[in-house]
This record gives sequence, C-alpha cells and structure tokens, in this order.
Amino acid sequence: MIQLIHYSPKQIADIIKESIIGQDEPARIVATALSAHITRCVHNSNNPDRPIRKDNLLIAGPTGTGKTETIRAVINKLNLPIPLTIVSCTALTNTGYTGKSISDVFFDLMLDADRLFKLNPDAYINRADVPVQPERRTIGFMSEVIKPKTRKYDKDITTKVLKEMCRNGIIVFDEFDKLRFSQNNQHEAVYSRKLQSELLKIVEGGSGFSDDPDVDIDTSDILYIAMGAFSGMEAVQHGQPPNIDEIVKYGFLEELVGRFPLRCCYNRLSVRNLYKILTDSDASPVKDFKKMFLQIDNKLEIDKLALLAIAKRAYEAQGGARGLRTILGDILYPILYEIDGKYRFYNVRITKDTVANGTPVLTENPDIRDEHLRKIIKKCQPYVKTGF
Repeated sequence: MIQLIHYSPKQIADIIKESIIGQDEPARIVATALSAHITRCVHNSNNPDRPIRKDNLLIAGPTGTGKTETIRAVINKLNLPIPLTIVSCTALTNTGYTGKSISDVFFDLMLDADRLFKLNPDAYINRADVPVQPERRTIGFMSEVIKPKTRKYDKDITTKVLKEMCRNGIIVFDEFDKLRFSQNNQHEAVYSRKLQSELLKIVEGGSGFSDDPDVDIDTSDILYIAMGAFSGMEAVQHGQPPNIDEIVKYGFLEELVGRFPLRCCYNRLSVRNLYKILTDSDASPVKDFKKMFLQIDNKLEIDKLALLAIAKRAYEAQGGARGLRTILGDILYPILYEIDGKYRFYNVRITKDTVANGTPVLTENPDIRDEHLRKIIKKCQPYVKTGF
C-alpha cells in the first residue's frame, strides 16, 4: 500500500484559501471531498472486503474563478503521493482518432505517477512492499551485496507500483459542460451521448478500459472531478450548486450526473476579490513577474492604484483570475522588451498612468547592485579558500 497521510477538511481548506480568494464555501466542499478521498483510499487498501464507496465531485462556475487551481494547490502544497491528470473534455473522442481516447486518460495518469515515482523511487517501492533482489558482486571466491545510491527496478515492478499509485489518483474532467448534447442537433446528440456513456463506465469503476495491460488500471477508487462553466444555467448564475434535474435538462445523462453526488459552485470574482488575488494570493501573477524582473537585475514595483485599475479591467473583461495574468502581461512584456539589456539595477515602478499608457517610472537602485555583488562574492568564496 502507498502510504497516505490523513488531512482534515479544515487543514485542506486553509491551504486552498492561501491561493484561492473569494471562494470560501466551495473551498470547504472541495476540501471535504479531497480529505474523504484520502480517508477512503486508506480504508479500502486495508479493508478490501468492506470498501467505502466514492463520492465524485462536480464543480460549476465561471471561467477564471480558481476551479482547477484549487486542486493543483492542494496536491502540490501537501506533496501528496497521488497522481493527477487534468483532461480537457473538448479533446476527448470515442476512438482517439482526432483527439484523446478514454484509454489516453489513464496513460496520462500513469505519466504523472511516474513523475512522482522518480522523485523518490525507493520510498514508493518500500511502501508498496515489493520484494527487490539485491545486486551482488564477486571478488575471488567471495561475494557481497552491493547497495548503490540509486537502486534499479525492472519494468514489471515499476509498473506494479505505478498502477497502485493510480488507483488512488484523481482525474479532473475540465470543460465538462462541453459534453452536453443538444436536442436541436441529432448528430451531435448521438455523439455526445455515446461519449458520456463511455465516461459513465469508467466513473462507475472497474478495469478493462485499455488494450494495453500496463495501463489497464482499476478505476474503483479513483476520484473524478468534473468542472465546467455551465453558462446559462440559472443556479450557476446565482452562485448556487446545480441540482440533478438542472444538469440533466442542460444536456447530460441522468446516470452520469448521479455519479457526482457532491456539487458546488464557484462565484464570479468581484473587483475586490481580484485585487486581493494580486496582493495576497500565493498564486498571484505579480509574484512571477517580480521574479522575472529580478532575473535581469531590476526590481518591479506596482502601486496599489495600478493594481486596482488592473483588477477593474479584469472584472470588465469577465476573465476572472486568468484575466489578471493576461492584462499584466499586456502591460509588462512590452516594458521587459524595452529595458532588458538596456537598464540594470533600476526600480521599475508601475503606476495607474502606466496601466493606461504603458510608460513605467524608472529610478536607479544601488541596493540591487550591492546585492548582485554580494552574490558574486559568495559564489567565489569556495575558490578563494582553496587557493584556486
């Protein structure tokens, strides 16, 4: 069994709120679903004859409100040994001829499990209780066990561990609402119904969904999270979780919707929420741009009024948190183009006027030059001590 540590819903909700602003109620529902998933996986591994059934999650809400970022934040910050794959439903097809097939989804999950495995293979092998034959070397008539820094495992052992990891995995169906079928287009309805039926099979749990035995995963304990904007749905417009009747009427099979008993709705972000994302969120794009400017020995400063103007522009564009990065990029990338290689050791100040006209305020900053020199001296110290 791959070791999983229990985290309470409140612990997970607090982590979500570090990155996601203005979504306290849906954050609690998502946190509870993720905590329950970990608890269920531990129980089912120890009690395969008395399994706890899973409750998949459906998240509705406008684009850019933090639906996908919520899941990423939890998995990354808790460093959970749980593989995750996010699948765009617009790329899914029945056959995979023009997009991703259902079996491709499990291949992507295996790839993420492999990524986690390579970070610490010995730990995963030991937790999975997989016997590994030690290497030996012969010296004359004697032989001894070799303990290399990195043990090597054959393909069968690695595949066994990866498949076990995937059994506890999370599959996110992004843009799930795009799978709806319309009664006005019978050809589209037939296609969408068939694809929904395929998804229903894997969500119900079982195996045999891939022709490749190395990717044939038991899906019984996988947590499925369906996300979508569900534009035009009345409940979503009012920030309320949609009920099963509304989703079926929207264009979904009742059997499929019934497999997602947990539901929540993310709210459209206000100007205040967008401003707080820029100033307080761990996922603020401002942090990334500040790091980028430091790489070229300049310090980026953005005034509060400038941040407020950016938040207002993002709100008007209805792009949510994702729109903040786009607007910041529209302002800052042209400035990077102009100053990189031309200005060094400067404060680059973004004012409210900069947001309007694109011209920053540049002032020399000797502290950046001093810090740069200190880093160079620190790098040179080992060579000075050894005489090289």
